[in-house]
Amino acid sequence: QCPAVLGFNYAGAAGTPSEEERFVKALEQASGAEITRLPQRAGFIGCAADEVWHSESPIVEGLACQGQAVLGRVREAGAARFITGHWGDQMLSDSDYLLDLFRSGQWRSLQRHARAWGMGVRGVATRFAREAASRHLPVSVAAVARQARRPRGDLWQSPWFTPRFRQLLHERAASDGPPRVGRSSHARAIHQQSRLGYHVQCMEWNTRMGARHGLDVAFPYLDC
Repeated sequence: QCPAVLGFNYAGAAGTPSEEERFVKALEQASGAEITRLPQRAGFIGCAADEVWHSESPIVEGLACQGQAVLGRVREAGAARFITGHWGDQMLSDSDYLLDLFRSGQWRSLQRHARAWGMGVRGVATRFAREAASRHLPVSVAAVARQARRPRGDLWQSPWFTPRFRQLLHERAASDGPPRVGRSSHARAIHQQSRLGYHVQCMEWNTRMGARHGLDVAFPYLDC
């Protein structure tokens, strides 16, 4: 038997950029489920110590008080598992598909979508040139090009960087990135988003914060 599904939303006030009321109502109509609206809470200082303690890390979310209020309300409603859309924006809204439109000669679609992204002709052409170079340049030449573009100055020489951390920075700068996935720039971008090491840290942190409220946190976009 499928357990009951409860919806929660902490969208912004009407008329603000974070307002999602139309989207939330559409979800309610499509799913037949009622979504509880939670008022926004700004700030993080009041919850910082609690988050650091329970996450066992020096990471504090910028909207910590809001996040804690949501998790507490979800638990009070009797839920046992909290499904989050974390990283959904990156997985579903990557602009690299513009390069596929460029490569296939779909100029009208490219112009319309580029305009929606606030990207001009020069921006699209620059991205395509870089992407083409990364695809077709020999590995040795590409490595030299990345070396030339590598950030220089105080950032790499900060005194608090350990030798091991500096080595990791150099290895990352010289890396060719994730393996190619077919011919699609969009497919490669999505593949890359789903393989970033940062995801592991995000999932561990959110899992610990969920456990602080007795919730099992799941990540449909990252649990793969």
